[in-house]
Amino acid sequence: MSEPVYMPLPPELRGNPSEDEMWLKRELDRIDPARNEMGNAGDGEALRKLVLEMRGDVKHAGQVLQDACYGASFAAGWWVNPKTGADMRDNPMCFSQKLCLIHSEISEAMEGDRKSLMDDKLPHRPMREVELADAVIRIFDLAGAYGMDLGGAIAEKLAFNQSRPDHKLAARMADGGKAY
Repeated sequence: MSEPVYMPLPPELRGNPSEDEMWLKRELDRIDPARNEMGNAGDGEALRKLVLEMRGDVKHAGQVLQDACYGASFAAGWWVNPKTGADMRDNPMCFSQKLCLIHSEISEAMEGDRKSLMDDKLPHRPMREVELADAVIRIFDLAGAYGMDLGGAIAEKLAFNQSRPDHKLAARMADGGKAY
């Protein structure tokens, strides 16, 4: 079996961390996920501030992933009907069909987890990890094909979730709270 060939990471995804990235890592290392707060802040406000400060980085990372995933898929011909040359997005069912493919990757991740399997294509990695990667690739591909701002939506949703009462530990521990 030949060694896998890996594409080099773009400069924005590798290299030495900047001062801001090192600060961010230190701050993230202080987060206590069991209490949803940082350090001794006690009310989660520091975590909310950190999430808001990260919005630009999250948005940029999302755009990089979206461009990479959609670009690779488009270049491979997955967005053009090979028989007619028509844009696949002309089919009104295209978006829904792509969502079903994303779901299939999630189901494969569950099966890999349930059976503690290693992946058959990347045998040095757990199947659940590789299938989650496949799902993320498909999600970013779909977002790219339809011109979405997925990175921006993720950044906004992370910030919004910090203020949701039903995401606070006290609400989750109360009768009728979200168990998972």
